[in-house]
Amino acid sequence: MATTELPSLLLSPKATLSEVRKHDDSVQIWSWIHQPGFSKSTKQVYLRIVREFFNFHPYSGICEITTPHITLFLKRNPDKSKATRNLEQYTLSSLFQFLEDSAYISKNPVKIVRAEKVPESFQFKILPLEYIQRMLEFEKNQRNRIFIQIAYYAGLRVSEILQIQPKSFTPAQESGAYLTIVGKGSKTRSVLVPEELWVEIREFVKARGLEKDHFLFSSEVDPSKAINRIRAYQIVKSAASKAKLNPLPSPHWFRHTSATHAIENGAPIHVVQATLGHASMATTGKYLSARPSQSNSNYLKKIK
Repeated sequence: MATTELPSLLLSPKATLSEVRKHDDSVQIWSWIHQPGFSKSTKQVYLRIVREFFNFHPYSGICEITTPHITLFLKRNPDKSKATRNLEQYTLSSLFQFLEDSAYISKNPVKIVRAEKVPESFQFKILPLEYIQRMLEFEKNQRNRIFIQIAYYAGLRVSEILQIQPKSFTPAQESGAYLTIVGKGSKTRSVLVPEELWVEIREFVKARGLEKDHFLFSSEVDPSKAINRIRAYQIVKSAASKAKLNPLPSPHWFRHTSATHAIENGAPIHVVQATLGHASMATTGKYLSARPSQSNSNYLKKIK
């Protein structure tokens, strides 16, 4: 259906109306997915969902899609999590809103489909500092140790960690280094890397013979190609398994942990917001109440 390559604009003069419509649909999807601001990983996820949607409705073109088509797709598998269905709903809404805005369709059929309420669960994904220390103690691979430390100190998204190159670092005047990241929406921000980690990064880059355009987290075979998200998950799972943690965390747990620990240690919320790259203070604000220092029990008499 949709590919990351532009479909041929040369149709046969004898092309059927159905072929013309499929061609036009593919061009529209190509235009949507190549908007500025979509990362490579985001494009891959969005395209997968769009393909699944049109494979589920193989006889319907874009202009024939209605709200029931959307609902049937989202409800096709009751075993899917609410979060997964919400991602599918968001993806389709993004596509059809783009098509409405560009006047390819008259109305976005996803607009009246509500996302499902998903309980906030990040509080269960905050690691004690001792757990991170144990992971570093048992992890002997230098690249993997650096991955874990950057994930914790910088609070980056996985996609942001994987794009880091030696040229992403600039030595700070006093100590440590600034790590420049291109985040969501192609927005650039800098985070401070502590001196001890900066020393380890420099040693690693030198030992591996990495050039400035190589990737910090790459395979030993080809430093010009970054490891993928699956490998990033394996790095964290393996270190956690060696440290005998249960449950095994994912890389994103370090982002929650970084924000929560920083706030607990007195970091101003605007500093945490800038570090995480949140567009809204409200998004960062959820970490203020992640592990409150006080609640009702501080003010109630003991019951026994």
